[in-house]
Amino acid sequence: MAFFLAHELGHALGLLHTYQPDELSDTYTPDSYSWCDCSTNNCSNNIMGASNNRNFYSPRQMGKMRRLLTVGWRSKVLDNSLLNNSDITISSNTIWNLPRVVDANVIVDNSSLSTQCNVSMPISKGFTVKNGGVLTVNSCNLLNNCGNNWNGITVKSGGLLVLDATNISDYSVIVESGGTVVVKTSLSISGTHNITIQSGGYICIENGTIVLLNDLYSQIKINEGALYGVNPSLSVQSNCIALPASIIPTGNGSIVDYNQDVYIQNETISASQYIGGRNIYVGNHVTTTKTQGNVLINDGANVIFDCKTIIFDAGFESAGGSSYEVMNH
Repeated sequence: MAFFLAHELGHALGLLHTYQPDELSDTYTPDSYSWCDCSTNNCSNNIMGASNNRNFYSPRQMGKMRRLLTVGWRSKVLDNSLLNNSDITISSNTIWNLPRVVDANVIVDNSSLSTQCNVSMPISKGFTVKNGGVLTVNSCNLLNNCGNNWNGITVKSGGLLVLDATNISDYSVIVESGGTVVVKTSLSISGTHNITIQSGGYICIENGTIVLLNDLYSQIKINEGALYGVNPSLSVQSNCIALPASIIPTGNGSIVDYNQDVYIQNETISASQYIGGRNIYVGNHVTTTKTQGNVLINDGANVIFDCKTIIFDAGFESAGGSSYEVMNH
């Protein structure tokens, strides 16, 4: 009875009978459906054939089943026991253009991986881009199909991450010293997720990129000592803006640039905001680059100031029903 079970499982994983006209080319195709012994040449003893003695899958059949275990509805209802917890190492230029479920860490090592489809990641796994590696997320989503947070993307020294029309909803990105992230076309971040550029890391936001930071803690965080542009060792041509923090994103989140001082003057803040910088100056005459005027936090707004030091000068007022707090990074 075991071969009957294997036969039906083959159907569940997308295999047809060997005698059906569109079945794979490396299985023997009999002329018609008939029960026979495997010693005859009139039919196949392939598991998907009609023989009483069904005892093998062909290489292409196994490949088709492996693929269908990571694509489409089967990946949601069947446990992919054909995969293990070993890391998936991308060591040659690769394109993923069909939706898939991944059950391991993905390491891009001195090669390129372009994801042009939705890729579901497990909770405890993530992507690592090593020296010479290029990961391009191209108009698709990296996510956990069950809506859980996962380990996200880490870009090592000499690695390059390209986010092209990308939506980040359940993971964060860390760019380590010597690593580079290039953001182009559009970027959306939601929840408490962020892109963090560590000291010595590089960030390039291309001119014309639309940035949507949906929630208060949806952020691009540029740490002190981070660099603007692309690591010169990569020889990548990009149309980077001079200062990423000069982009004004939509949504309640913010681009937090700890390299830059922030001056808040002649401004009324009516919505909750996260304002970060190296040092923050608040008042009616703290800079000559803006029109002189008072600063008011309106009723209902909660403002978080994140900086090394902050100076509240004359002309700062927080209305009743509003609040503010100071954090020191």
